[in-house]
Formats: sequence, structure tokens, C-alpha cells
Amino acid sequence: MKKISVLLATRDRPEMLEASIDSLMINVSDSENVEILLGIDDDDKKTLEFVQTDEFQNKMQDEYNVDVQAVLFERMGYKNLHQYMNQLWGQANGEWLMLWNDDAIMETKDWDLEIGKFDDEFALLKFNQTNHMHPYALFPVIPTDWCRLIGHFSLNSQNDAWLNLIAKPLGIIRNIPVDVMHDRFDLTGNNNDEIFNSREYAEGNPEDPDDLMHENMVKSRDAIMHKISWYCDRIGQTEVAEYFSKVKTGEIDPFDDWKEIRDNSVGLGSGL
Repeated sequence: MKKISVLLATRDRPEMLEASIDSLMINVSDSENVEILLGIDDDDKKTLEFVQTDEFQNKMQDEYNVDVQAVLFERMGYKNLHQYMNQLWGQANGEWLMLWNDDAIMETKDWDLEIGKFDDEFALLKFNQTNHMHPYALFPVIPTDWCRLIGHFSLNSQNDAWLNLIAKPLGIIRNIPVDVMHDRFDLTGNNNDEIFNSREYAEGNPEDPDDLMHENMVKSRDAIMHKISWYCDRIGQTEVAEYFSKVKTGEIDPFDDWKEIRDNSVGLGSGL
């Protein structure tokens, strides 16, 4: 099957980072199917020291036999999370890109094999978020060809929202039977730390050029949707263009099945 590149930006959470990676590797069917790319700020001494310890290195190499790359960044902050992903994907060797968090816990055995079932399809794969009823794929998995085609991973710090708002009108989101628990403070009561409390969502003020729903962001996503629709047609997924055409004419509301839970969810945006 195609290799999966896990993209994970982390800061000041070494214990959580280790637990998150443990959950991935304990449940993977074959470590050869996975590589992990860590985005670490160059001033994050706690994380840098941790990933360089013999204990961590030996666990990754000897116990898990997984390639872990630590990529250093000048600190850019939460509002630039997309910039971490835009650089990490360019160093990935896999054919799938999996957005992951240091507060995410994989709960399903052989999760990599479930992703592999879609090796021949251009789609955004959505895990089942066991403790967070949310229409978005919060930890989306996309083909690396997506980024090769478009030239970037995301243009907004809300990477998950950005990808979902592109994939949904194209009808290419696929639910897969893989359970993930999001161990975030407002969901579980755990990890009420500085990282959680310093989050800044680029949403809620459409006049702000950085806002997810600013007109330029909407136009950018629309251009990307047209490009992906064209590409899918070229590779034989003709149903994508057919579906997208019906969305553009108003025959189909792609967000209709999201609206029921919109009001009880975080980060859906004013565009639904």
C-alpha cells in the first residue's frame, strides 16, 4: 500500500506528543506504511530535548521501526499553523498526508490498512471522532497529489476546515471506520495548558483578510475546487465534476447534512 506521511506540528507538549505517537504505532499494522514529520519551533527547548533523548530515539527506531523527522521552524504561532503544514508536506515521502495533533489518540487497530483501501481514489478520508460530534474531518487524510496539484496544503490556519470546505462541494469526503479520540481540554477536561488557551481561530470576522470566510479565501477555495474537479475528470473520477456542476447550479446543497449539528459544533464558519 501507499505510504502515509503523518504531519504533526507540536509545541511544549512532549508527554502528549509521545502518547499520541504511541497510539499510532501501537495500532498500525505495519510501521513501513508510515512516516512521521514533526514541526517543532526552534525555541521549544522542552520538545527539542525530548525528541533527541536516547529513550525516544530508541523507541522510534528499535521498538516501532518508524522514520521520525523533526523539522525546525522559526516560531510562527497558531495563526500560521498552515505554514507549518505547507513546509512539512514538501518534505514528505508518502502518497497520503495525514493531519495529526499532539492531543489526538488513535483507537483503531490497523488504521493504516483502512486508509490503504482508498489508494486508487482521490478523496479526503474522515476518521470517526469518538468524543466530538463534528461534521468536519478534524484529522483529514488527503492524497499527496492534492498538494502537488495545488502547490500547498492550506492557506488558512484552520487546516482541517480549509480542506473540508474544499472537499465537501466536490463530494469527495469518505468516512472510514477508524476511531480517534481528541483529548482537548474543552472536550475531555484534560490538557488545560498554555497551548490550548493561546489558540486563535481565524474565523468569525469575514472582513479580516486572514479569516476563513474572507472573500479572497472563498475565491481561493473555489479556484482549487475547479482545479481538483478538472484533475479528477482526467484520472477517471468523472462523478466529481458531475456532482460539482450540480452544486454550482444550486441543484445540490453539499452542506445540507452538516446543518443539523452546525450549531453545536466548533469552527463551522458562516459559509454554511
